[in-house]
Amino acid sequence: MNNVSLIAYLKDVISPFNLIAHDGKVVMSYVNNKEKNVMLLNKNLQEQTMSLILNQDTPVLLSPSNNIAGMVFANGEYLIIGPVNYDNLNFNTLRDKITAINSLLNTYFYADRNFSNEHIQLDNTAVTEFINNIEKQKLLHNENLDIYSVMPTDIPHNSYSYERKHLEAVTEGNPEKAIRALRSPMHGKEGKMGFTPLRHAKNSVIINATLDARAAIRGGVRVETAYTLADFFILAAELCKTENEAVVLREECTYRFAMLVQSSKHKEVTKYCLIVNKVLEEIERSLFVKVTRDDLVKCVERNIDYVQRLFKQDLGHSIMEHLRMKRIDAAKEILSTSNVKISDLATLLHFSSTSHFARVFRQFTGVSPVEYKEQSHKKVLL
Repeated sequence: MNNVSLIAYLKDVISPFNLIAHDGKVVMSYVNNKEKNVMLLNKNLQEQTMSLILNQDTPVLLSPSNNIAGMVFANGEYLIIGPVNYDNLNFNTLRDKITAINSLLNTYFYADRNFSNEHIQLDNTAVTEFINNIEKQKLLHNENLDIYSVMPTDIPHNSYSYERKHLEAVTEGNPEKAIRALRSPMHGKEGKMGFTPLRHAKNSVIINATLDARAAIRGGVRVETAYTLADFFILAAELCKTENEAVVLREECTYRFAMLVQSSKHKEVTKYCLIVNKVLEEIERSLFVKVTRDDLVKCVERNIDYVQRLFKQDLGHSIMEHLRMKRIDAAKEILSTSNVKISDLATLLHFSSTSHFARVFRQFTGVSPVEYKEQSHKKVLL
């Protein structure tokens, strides 16, 4: 990846910034006319920021209380963003600016760690050359192309409900649910999106980025923010050298868009108290982890019985009962989108036995896991 070309493409989003070599020399700098390059004017601040970035395994992100962000690239160059001027920005504008920059930083970091030094030139010359090469090779009129390989067969394509699952999760801002849906077994065959396996995989990323961007917009992400991130993943797809890189990139794309929705949502005022909310968040993180009630309550550092009383007062049932309810919700989702064995699912969700899982499942749904699975798959085929 060429850091200069990549950053220059998005400079209007991440201004002000400096790209600095490991020896302190400026590789690239950008500020608009109303700003001063504080980072280069203040060497102490520059050195402190570079030291902070170097000591982090992940990018340093912006927040309302932190106006400097950045990361170190694999080649030793430092990308330093800021100090960003937060003055005269209302809450929504500030939130959108921070969200966009942090999302791009995370994406840069991922791409830098996973892709080669090749890059795509975003100019008319490169596009023209690309089109000319197509004409020269006569790819558009090649009689040897196996067009019948993409024609309909007796095997039905993957169902629309399968695709909708992961897109709905992106719109909800639920990254874990989105990835689970993306990884679940298909309901039919996957369509052919390229004449080679690698081209198919790249096109899959491109299509995924396009659909995820629209799903994120439905979830409340600003159009420009969603389209900018989609552009990045579409370009990154072209850098993939193997099918596996494209598969990983596709999942990363979905994860980033779901996280973007999650971070852009307003913090809604809830009827539950702060302590109960923290326990609820801990339960969501522990659906596939073996935990006790004590483990779930550690996050609030309060007396266990006191927290249990607050929880039951707000939700009408105990902490462990709520954990079982959420695990059954997860089980319903997995059963409706995969062919997983009931015994494996019981183990995955940490029930003591298959019979215990079936008993609890029937308690919450009125049917057995097998019956629910059969009913769900019948709906898919309709």
